[in-house]
Amino acid sequence: MRVWLHHLYKDLYSIPATQFSIDRDNWEAIFGCLTPTLIFSSRPPQTAIPINGQLISVRRQPVSSFDDLRRVRLSDKRNWLPIRDPNSSKRHLSLDSQRILELYSDWLQHLSPIRPFRPKRLWLGTAAAADACASGDSTQIGGYVQSEDGQCKWFSLKLHHNDFAEMGICLEADLQRSITCMETLAQIGILFLTARFFYFARMPIRLTSLSDNTGAEASSNKLFCTSKPLCLFVEKLCIFFSMSGIEMDVSHIPAKENVEADLLSRWDFASPIPCGFVSSNRVEFTLQDLWTGRPKPSLHPPLASLPWNPPG
Repeated sequence: MRVWLHHLYKDLYSIPATQFSIDRDNWEAIFGCLTPTLIFSSRPPQTAIPINGQLISVRRQPVSSFDDLRRVRLSDKRNWLPIRDPNSSKRHLSLDSQRILELYSDWLQHLSPIRPFRPKRLWLGTAAAADACASGDSTQIGGYVQSEDGQCKWFSLKLHHNDFAEMGICLEADLQRSITCMETLAQIGILFLTARFFYFARMPIRLTSLSDNTGAEASSNKLFCTSKPLCLFVEKLCIFFSMSGIEMDVSHIPAKENVEADLLSRWDFASPIPCGFVSSNRVEFTLQDLWTGRPKPSLHPPLASLPWNPPG
């Protein structure tokens, strides 16, 4: 859960400023009430300025020292001073914090109330690796998972900047600058394959995967990031862990050795499938499946029926 908390803590310590005013004739008096860091150690006469309040600006002119105060262009009338009061209980919730609170509400409604403390067993699959490439406004991710009995599933998905924009994911126009995000998204694809096509249910396992991107490796293992847009992808990774019951241990592989995943992330969809992968084992999905998909119950065989409606 810690990957979401930094948004709330940022708002907690971002104290909104309150406007106070001071007459031009009393301006010089505030210098004796301020510390060198522009914190009020005493209250200027004829004002309600709070003690320990932080002076932010004067008449929309940012200030951080006495020199800044001396250069301020004052008005002949009253001068407005935005001041942050550390004792104020008011906070403004950012869009990120609002999003996280809605996510918590939704997550807790669907979270299992029981969580075993027994360590998750290591999955005995023989291989799992993912890779990503990006150029301009397009990117492609690819990867594969092979089970102990030789069953293999793989994917190759090409995306464009507009695909992310439609999902409300703000990325730079040149997706190469967000390559770590793409590599992390490729690891989410590995989880998707494992959870949906090998176990069909929540399984308490620890999956070992390979990545040639150190940023994706670190964020997938640490599950903590405060910088956008990478933190959004780590959030989705955590959600998938919670929904599937699977944990992931991402290990580094040199780029020159990550051959199969590298070729899958660069396949043109027209030439023969690389590395002996077969089309019948390919799993096709969309960005929406990875970003907002949620497991739903299904009936097998398709013609089976139930005397009640399964939960949606």
